[in-house]
Order: sequence, then C-alpha cells, then structure tokens
Amino acid sequence: MATAALPRSNPQRFAVNGQVDNYFSPGIAILILVTVFVGFARSYFLAGVFRAPLPNLLIHIHGAVFSSWIFLLITQTLLVSAGRVDIHRWLGLVGFGQACLMVILGVLAASNSLARGFAPRLGLRSQDLLRHPHRRHVHVDVCHPDLFRLPRPL
Repeated sequence: MATAALPRSNPQRFAVNGQVDNYFSPGIAILILVTVFVGFARSYFLAGVFRAPLPNLLIHIHGAVFSSWIFLLITQTLLVSAGRVDIHRWLGLVGFGQACLMVILGVLAASNSLARGFAPRLGLRSQDLLRHPHRRHVHVDVCHPDLFRLPRPL
C-alpha cells in the first residue's frame, strides 16, 4: 500500500474575511428577531391591538422568557463581533440556565394550552394528545391542509 503526501495548502487562500462574519451573524440574529416578532405579533407582542388577550400569567412569563432568549442571541453575536468573548462566555452560562427554564416553561405552557382545549393547527384536537397514553409519540401529518392555512382576520 502506497502513501502519498499532499502539498501544503495555502491558508491565506482559504481565509474568510472577518468583516463578513462581523455583520453576517448579528444580521441573521436580527432577522430571527423580526421573524419571531411577525410570527407572534397578533397573539403576543401586539395582542392588545388585535384584541387577543393572553389567557393567564404563565403564558406572559413563557412569552417573556422565550423573547429574552432571542435578545440574548443578538447580544451574544454582537459581543463576539466586538471581540468581547469574555462577556460572551459568561452570558453563555446565563443562557444555559435560561435554556433549562425554557424547557420547563415550554412544558407548562403546552400543558396549560391542553387544559384550556387549545391546540395548534396540525390536524389534531387537544384531546387527541391524551387519547392514546400507551403511545410514546404522536404522529403529526405535515402535509395536512390545515397546517398551511392562514389564520382568519378577527
């Protein structure tokens, strides 16, 4: 068996311009913020404007913590772009705690929605999630026509 040595690659040839990363990552994070705002504007951020009151305090807390996660994402990308990796690492630990809190709040909010009889448009009723307790997962048909139907204006 023969072994062949490859010529050394020129690292400067493959170098990525750091300026692009300094704008790309924060730009994507801000785009995510805009997407979240547009997606939850009617039901959370601008709920009072659309007369869509939130059901209880748990949903307010859930929305605030999940929204702060997006702001943490923007802050983290801006800190790395600014070269403040020390603060970025410290906030990473804060983010770990927040991620744990998000899991708990996500389960509580989903359980609360189930108790209120609310289910997303996935072709399921809220009762369907509890109908077969022996199953380990719920099958959701991603091609269901209700999944892609836009909400009706109020």
